Amino acid sequence: VTTKAEQAESPALQEEPHSDPTPADDSQDLPQQHQEIADANDFFYDAYETCDLEAMGKIWSSEPYVKCSHPGRNMVNGREQVLDSWREIFELNDGRNPATIQFKSIKILSIDRVGIVTCLEEFDQGTQFEKMHVLSTNVYEKHPDDRWLMVHRMGARVLSGV
Repeated sequence: VTTKAEQAESPALQEEPHSDPTPADDSQDLPQQHQEIADANDFFYDAYETCDLEAMGKIWSSEPYVKCSHPGRNMVNGREQVLDSWREIFELNDGRNPATIQFKSIKILSIDRVGIVTCLEEFDQGTQFEKMHVLSTNVYEKHPDDRWLMVHRMGARVLSGV
């Protein structure tokens, strides 16, 4: 079993190297910071895949600018509304995720105390129906207690994988 962080580092899934605009005088080295962001992203997807609302509440920031947009739904603003949207999704699935999620084209970018993860989520629902692809952007902010917490998520359905 490959973790999401390992998938992020897999050369086969990397499209191309990118330059990182993190200032050169940043006291923390980039590989460590990117690993912390990848770990936070893994925590988010673990909560998502297991329909764990309590864990989902641990990864989302309480900042007033928190936003989330699920594919085919309106943007929700604020922590409580975001968690309510996840509660609704989990309840629709009776507390279990009917799909397995594979990740492709995972990219991590960090700028100071902000981490951005983009990836293509491939949902396989184990049926004869075609797989669903969602292009997602997850934005994390490093808080004073050194935790990376999600402040923004945008998921958009795309017609096919890239």
